[in-house]
Amino acid sequence: MSLLHAAIASSETCFHPFPTHSLLQIRAKTILAIETSCDDTAVAVLDIDTSDDSTRSNVGPKTKLIFNEKITANNAAFRGIHPMVAHESHQVNLAKLVARAIDAGTRFQSRDEDFDAKKEQRFVPSYVAVTRGPGMRTSLTTGLDTAKGLAVAWNCPLIGVHHMQAHALTPRLCHALNSYENNSIKADHFEPAFPFLTLLVSGGHTILLRTESVADHIILASTSDIAIGDCIDKIGRIVVPQQHLANRMSVSFGPILEAFALPRNKNGVVEYDYIKGTEPTKWGFNIAKRKDYGWKLPMPLHSSEGGTKKDSMEFSFTGLVSYVTRIAQFGYLKDTQKLGKTPRDPPISDQEAQLLAQEAMRTAFIHLASRIVTALRTSPAKPPIRTLVLSGGVASNLFLRHLLRAYLDVSGFEHVKLEVPPVEYCTDNAAMIAWAAWEMICAGHVEKDMGKAFEMRVLRKWRYAGDWGEDGFDGEGGRGWCWGKWGYRC
Repeated sequence: MSLLHAAIASSETCFHPFPTHSLLQIRAKTILAIETSCDDTAVAVLDIDTSDDSTRSNVGPKTKLIFNEKITANNAAFRGIHPMVAHESHQVNLAKLVARAIDAGTRFQSRDEDFDAKKEQRFVPSYVAVTRGPGMRTSLTTGLDTAKGLAVAWNCPLIGVHHMQAHALTPRLCHALNSYENNSIKADHFEPAFPFLTLLVSGGHTILLRTESVADHIILASTSDIAIGDCIDKIGRIVVPQQHLANRMSVSFGPILEAFALPRNKNGVVEYDYIKGTEPTKWGFNIAKRKDYGWKLPMPLHSSEGGTKKDSMEFSFTGLVSYVTRIAQFGYLKDTQKLGKTPRDPPISDQEAQLLAQEAMRTAFIHLASRIVTALRTSPAKPPIRTLVLSGGVASNLFLRHLLRAYLDVSGFEHVKLEVPPVEYCTDNAAMIAWAAWEMICAGHVEKDMGKAFEMRVLRKWRYAGDWGEDGFDGEGGRGWCWGKWGYRC
């Protein structure tokens, strides 16, 4: 029996209205979520149950992740993500993951480890959530089309989710899951509390947001060229010696670059041996050794003709990638104090390559940190910012976490908590899509007209701010959320 037929065969229907209620007023709900914005095919089932504690005003909903799996497309042959390879991977794997999610939901529903899925009443979620954008159009379309079919078959609401909003709210998901395990959650209260800053760093995005509420995300800074993840990947490809790339199947060079630049010692610990001082932009690895090579990496936007962008609220990484590439390929001539013009002979040594990798990461990450501190210094005093959320694939980089914490401390922001989700939630996953949908349901920011929801189209680019007008976010129609005029108000 096909997946769609199995869904239709279920005798249980679950069309639920979209309420504007507190978390405690919405009884037990389950959300099946699909994430296919890039090369990861991900499906999750999230259960939110308030029924057992509905009379206790100090206890929040029980949040349990029933299912959360993903399969990544094999793009190793391309040393990068090929859209059609990702699309075909979604076509091959999405239905299989949904089928496994339904089995997991049925098992959870039966509360019996020895259940027979063929004899049990099949699981039907309360809502279907799906990443609508931003992302690769072909990948997004596979997920959205599947989600529409499931929502129609199950007769349940469909919710389109903004991928980056889901990343921003991920720490609140982690708090809900951990609090459920520890039986410590308070009603209608998840950490971090609003407002907070969110730094979203991935292969496609570098965005600093001020998150005012579930649906209000104001862009404070974004990249003017490439994303930090793209920058790190490009540097990894050019700097890491080939012998360190042998048998590597991943197309993500960020973890490879970090492992090469900062290897663990015999105790399995990374030692961040770099010079610190009162001025973070002057921090550096092994300055004495760097002087032997002569080069020094310029800080992005730190100085330019006229000095107009030193304090601008934007990120830029193409200049750093170009400079690192030229050092790696042509070397630095100490006698002329200029980059060489002919290829190195012999090639760059492993020792110099390692120092170059360290300095490249340090420079890129201090550039990120400098804009965060500027945002904190210019942020309204009330309500104060007490948390910086670091999310997205690059948030898995331990040196980035270490340096951001050190930079905040030396800049007078020791009180600002750095909140980083576990690695499995930093990268793309469907659990965050389910949680973002749930928060939007509770806030009342969802499409009540299911006819319009089923007209929803994918958005390869989905803006965060602006006046959206009357035809949806970009005039394509079929909106997944409501909208407003200020900030990214879904």
